[in-house]
Amino acid sequence: MDKLSIQARLILATVISFLFFIIFDTFFAPDPVQTSQTPTATKTNVAPVVNADTAEATTPDVKAPVTSSTEKTLATVTFNNTVWTIDTLGRVEQVVLKEAQFLDEEAHGLKLFDHAHTRPLEVRFSNTELNEKAFETSYTADKAQVNVTQGSETLTLTQNLGDTVLTKAFVFYPDGHYDLRVTLSKPVEYFITQGFRPAVEVDMMSVHGMLIKQADDTIEIIEDGDATGFESFRKAKIISSFDRYYATFFYGNSFDVWVNKIGEDDPLGFVKGNQEFAFSGYIGPKYVKVLEGINPELKDVVEYGIFTFLAAPLFVFLNWLHGYTGNWGWAIVLLTIVVRLILFPL
Repeated sequence: MDKLSIQARLILATVISFLFFIIFDTFFAPDPVQTSQTPTATKTNVAPVVNADTAEATTPDVKAPVTSSTEKTLATVTFNNTVWTIDTLGRVEQVVLKEAQFLDEEAHGLKLFDHAHTRPLEVRFSNTELNEKAFETSYTADKAQVNVTQGSETLTLTQNLGDTVLTKAFVFYPDGHYDLRVTLSKPVEYFITQGFRPAVEVDMMSVHGMLIKQADDTIEIIEDGDATGFESFRKAKIISSFDRYYATFFYGNSFDVWVNKIGEDDPLGFVKGNQEFAFSGYIGPKYVKVLEGINPELKDVVEYGIFTFLAAPLFVFLNWLHGYTGNWGWAIVLLTIVVRLILFPL
């Protein structure tokens, strides 16, 4: 073997090893212990005003009235390892993860959302007067506590806006997903959002923002900082807002989506509803097996970034090793050994 060949192999081995450890650290390193979250500056969020016959949103001019975390809790939904609180405006006020790995030293769960951002399931009307009234009128709920630890449970929220009555009828499931039917007493134009992305794990090495799975199964990613405010998608299958490990998303219908630009060019998605509008959703960790168990298409919500061609198969193999060993530590050790054996000839 000549000297040049040895140098080329050494360089190749170094590059591959470097890529592997970047991918490993980015996608497979254990979640850090929860630390206190510093709220970011309040961002002005506006609802899209849309010409229903075109694919572009016009300049938004229907603003969400100023609200804060002082909104009262209307209902609490308890899953096996997650607790939702729904506020008096019918929005998901907070989602708290209660699994052991998410607890801090004082046994507090991990909170997914920053109150400065738009919350999931917020509804906005194109009619300014009706929209303002909606943000001043509390919903009522048919129950204050929903326990979803043993099986599916229902919850119905109602907002009486005079000649317009809005109803949100939920079915919650133990695996964390939900079905929702939004009903209006008369046809008026409105939009509903999956909310701004979870604000837990955001760093320079991970992708975070919005994901849209389109009708032709192509995936469109709009990262934080890249939104233009003119993006729109017809008949999308999935609309997701996500950070490194967590997501809030809609699926189970054909969505017409408009993307607002908020804050520092961050994306915020709105789906156009109709008088009878049914879909499904999920808020929580991006566990591939859980998501595939809910709906096989949901595996596409897990974004591996520019290293997908390496990260995706490594993740599948790591999951298989975990199933074999029953321990993530040993699974990681075995994965490292296998990769180093593969790289050894280089």
